[in-house]
Amino acid sequence: MAVKVIKPGLSTTVQDLGRPGYYHIGIPISGAMDRLAAKAANWLGGNSQGAAVLEAVFMGPELQFTEDATVAVTGAELPPKVDGETRQTWTSFKVKKGQTLAFDFLKKGARAYIAISGGVDVPVVVGGIIPDADVEQLKAAGVAAVYTCLLYTSPSPRDRTRSRMPSSA
Repeated sequence: MAVKVIKPGLSTTVQDLGRPGYYHIGIPISGAMDRLAAKAANWLGGNSQGAAVLEAVFMGPELQFTEDATVAVTGAELPPKVDGETRQTWTSFKVKKGQTLAFDFLKKGARAYIAISGGVDVPVVVGGIIPDADVEQLKAAGVAAVYTCLLYTSPSPRDRTRSRMPSSA
């Protein structure tokens, strides 16, 4: 499935949980700034906890879906809207083929995590998906969401998606 990036947002990148185990050779872990929120978004979307997500800083992207998908938004309180209709954060929701996911104004926090069923399909580099590189290297690798017009996802079993986070009680 492809997701068309209509507007990239202020700073939207593709992130995973980073690449631990390489710091001794000068490669930092990197990855999602809020690992818990990234894992929760993936859990809600039915993905593995380390699947790639979109990390939107301060302002979300505008995405158009080419197929039906399950989406979850966690982290910062950046209210998602599907064709103008507000959806809740920290839950999963369906987006149908042809619909557009956009975001309202940031209410709290800084970084929101957007998981799409199947995860974002990007190359793995040194055990993680995001190399610490300059913009030209990211463009060449096709890694950063802000520089692509299509994001690709992998198939995901629909029965693994969850509608909300479990209660702590």
